[in-house]
Amino acid sequence: MYIDNKSEGFSADVRSSFEKYSNTINDTRFISEVQLQLNENTTLETGYTLTDYNLRFDQRNDENSVDSRRDQNALTHSTFISYNKNWNDKVTANLGMHADYFEPNKRFYADPRLSVNISLSDALYLKTSAGRSHQFIQKKLRDDFDDFNDQSQFWYLPDATTSVLEGYQAMIGALYNRSGWLFDVELYSRNTKNVTVQTNTSTLEEGKLKSKGADLFIKKRWNNFESLFSYSLSEVDTEFDTDLPIFFDQRHILHVTGLWHLDPFNLAVTWGYFSGMPVVVPDFDEDSNTSQNSLDIAYTERFPSMHQFDVSATYGFTNTKKSWKGIVGLSIVNLFDQDNIVNIFQNEPPVDEPYRKTIGFAPNLQFSIHF
Repeated sequence: MYIDNKSEGFSADVRSSFEKYSNTINDTRFISEVQLQLNENTTLETGYTLTDYNLRFDQRNDENSVDSRRDQNALTHSTFISYNKNWNDKVTANLGMHADYFEPNKRFYADPRLSVNISLSDALYLKTSAGRSHQFIQKKLRDDFDDFNDQSQFWYLPDATTSVLEGYQAMIGALYNRSGWLFDVELYSRNTKNVTVQTNTSTLEEGKLKSKGADLFIKKRWNNFESLFSYSLSEVDTEFDTDLPIFFDQRHILHVTGLWHLDPFNLAVTWGYFSGMPVVVPDFDEDSNTSQNSLDIAYTERFPSMHQFDVSATYGFTNTKKSWKGIVGLSIVNLFDQDNIVNIFQNEPPVDEPYRKTIGFAPNLQFSIHF
């Protein structure tokens, strides 16, 4: 994977500024897995993966006379074992252990995992899972989505300043499936340790993320029409110097979708509702051209709720011999051009329009042929 950002400024025809950031990731793996059928209701799975990470980060800023390069390399040895047991299709359980050895810090990580599903009837199931995991390749956390901040876009490997991410998650839920109806609900809690926030260009701070929430999914089909409903209730907080909602925290996310299958036509409409995200006012440097007082921010804790209506249609066709087929599709994102505010630009926000917004009215035309 290669990520490249370049920014240039010109005065007349003369280039007055130049910044470039690039990130190259090579991820090479050898994967081997074995599955043993111990008996009709019991299986044992095990495997080994060797991962070779090679990361390169280049930074150039002509105004500040910066031209640097950072290279990171790491070998990770991973293995797992999983014991699966089925008791007459009434109870199924999976007990597993995932282990990693990260060569750069010469440390060993062992992560247990457990999941259990219980069939209460032909239509109703209970499910639960719990486990721990570690992630090596990661990004620094910033209070923004993108914004051309080199510290938030590019990937790192753990080193003397960055710990390995450690996560704990537990889930309990139920699934009901009968007469064309599907109900799926899950409650979850997730804690992530060793999250690194970049407070400025030279200071790192380590903290935690805490997530909890519930997801509901409902589906029903009537002949050629299918309806889908999904709702997520969540809360994501950061624990650094103070406990605050993370910048992308949205308490309520709801989608309602209708699908019509009228061969060779397929039609879809989706309405989405999203509660507002937290207001994060940027911190400005002393030499910045913009100050907090110069921004006219009309919101305090959270931005207004958002909603969006999307439509799409496809038409499929084939030739008489059916040796190839084609699809013509038209979709429109945000049909009513709703003005949805996401957050404030964190990197030199324009004084007259400091808000980052979702995509506006956007038609898309697709044509494809498959041989």
